[in-house]
Amino acid sequence: MNRKIRKPIKFLLFMIICLVFLPFIPCKQESSSLSYQHTSFKTLSTLEAWQKINPDIFALLQFSTSDIIHQIPIIYTDKGDHYMVHDPFGNYDTMGSVFMEKQLCPIDDSNNFIINGHSSKTKNWNFTFLKNYSDQAYFQENPEFLFIDAKGTHQYRIISFSEYDLDDPSTYLDWHNNYFASYEQLKTMLDATLPYVINRIDGFYFQNQQLITLVTCNMQKPNARYVLLAYENTERNPS
Repeated sequence: MNRKIRKPIKFLLFMIICLVFLPFIPCKQESSSLSYQHTSFKTLSTLEAWQKINPDIFALLQFSTSDIIHQIPIIYTDKGDHYMVHDPFGNYDTMGSVFMEKQLCPIDDSNNFIINGHSSKTKNWNFTFLKNYSDQAYFQENPEFLFIDAKGTHQYRIISFSEYDLDDPSTYLDWHNNYFASYEQLKTMLDATLPYVINRIDGFYFQNQQLITLVTCNMQKPNARYVLLAYENTERNPS
């Protein structure tokens, strides 16, 4: 074959190969300040901006680590089954949304907000990152997070990170209560959860502040749940 003809053919073949295989080559991920990456937001957003997208969003969770900020909108809903498989934008998504159920946790009558969210083996969305709290060093280095609602920004201090096997009928489940009438009742619950605790703090200052319980699945076991418990640290509130 003539050399002058061979070169254009080689170039044409190269271009065809690029067009066929380029979509399957993973793109290099740039570092981002926001880990909720399947939204349209590229930077941290306000609660008001989220509520324009979905009025069912009543608050944001914001976890800051050394290299990333996880900002997660929380849906307040009586349609938990819907949000289990739909994202905050209304799209079908098996990762669903992070939500709190109205019937289980009426906002005005609950001093323990129980917030549910999926985890994933492959996607760092929703509550996937919570599994990092099973590592003692991570637990100690990231002890706080923000809860942002219509009243302002609230600092929360993590009390414990635990694991519960829901397939075991003897598993203690009173951590799932939305209201603790007294410190004594809360202490009884905390003492009963000790066999399930992976990491916890030794002591904390509590005077009936709001509690938050975050619940997600442990992807290594069929029906196990990771549970993170925190209390509002009123001495550290930025607003």
